[in-house]
Amino acid sequence: MNEGKIVVSNERLKRLDDLAQNALSRRRFDVAEELFAERLTMLGQYHYVDDLTLALTLNNLAFTQECQSKLDQAEEHRKRAREICMQKLEIKPVVHEALPPKVQHVKPSHLQQIRVMRSA
Repeated sequence: MNEGKIVVSNERLKRLDDLAQNALSRRRFDVAEELFAERLTMLGQYHYVDDLTLALTLNNLAFTQECQSKLDQAEEHRKRAREICMQKLEIKPVVHEALPPKVQHVKPSHLQQIRVMRSA
């Protein structure tokens, strides 16, 4: 049995997330951080928490901390979110390869010819 676990209202968790998202949209990263941290604490006490909700809350908390230059704390939360995704949810992170350093956009020669013809 889940001793020490309590049933937390889904509505309260949703309200905290809504308030935190609203604070993010107003660029109030300190307020959003507090709200996401409170939501994370509640999720830790919740009987029916799903792993995706936990990972998303950790990721959102990390984002708010990065915006405030709290990089060590942010990395810790981001790492926990990544572990949940990879181990429990079997979601593999998408890693994009860097572009080659000398990528140049060249217009096709037929477009250059059209431009020359129009200007003549």
